[in-house]
Amino acid sequence: MSRPEQSSAHEALKQATWPYHKDLDQLQILKKLMSPDLRLEDYRLVSAKMTNWYRHVEDTIFKAVQNCAPADIEHRYKLTALKADLAAVDINYEQLGDYPAINISLDNGFEALGALYVMEGGTQGGKIISKNIAKCLPDLPQPRFFSVYGEQSDQRWQSFLDHLNNTAMSAKDLESLVTGARKTYDSLILWFKSDHY
Repeated sequence: MSRPEQSSAHEALKQATWPYHKDLDQLQILKKLMSPDLRLEDYRLVSAKMTNWYRHVEDTIFKAVQNCAPADIEHRYKLTALKADLAAVDINYEQLGDYPAINISLDNGFEALGALYVMEGGTQGGKIISKNIAKCLPDLPQPRFFSVYGEQSDQRWQSFLDHLNNTAMSAKDLESLVTGARKTYDSLILWFKSDHY
């Protein structure tokens, strides 16, 4: 994969993975999060599925990123926020099904950084989703996962992009970033299309 000289790693990665991002956003189960008719059952299902996905892959991704990790990596874990959201809708984390098929095989740190790009990118859309959940389900506490960084959301995203652009310097690095991001999108799409939670 060639990298245009004037293109940042972020812009090249965004362009290369846009079809995957679009496919994920078009899944009916996730589109419900932005619907004015969002129901509690929809939100409970998404929360359960998202938590199960994170519990199977988050540690794998964070361990694999190693030398490519942003300096604030320890503050980017999201499973704790998801567990809190589950508790708020009366779902027992320990009773979620165990699906070892949810996995991502990452070959190097840059693939893991590409996976992290997908996870961090979700925090941007989360701000809008959080507002819709508050509007449709006003009796629920504010979702922790979809507002995980609070007021620092834009700052955390920009900080991650700066790290991405300053770390992935070669065409080979970018190729690994794209591969890792695509693997992550594929895993999410497959999981959210499944009947399991």
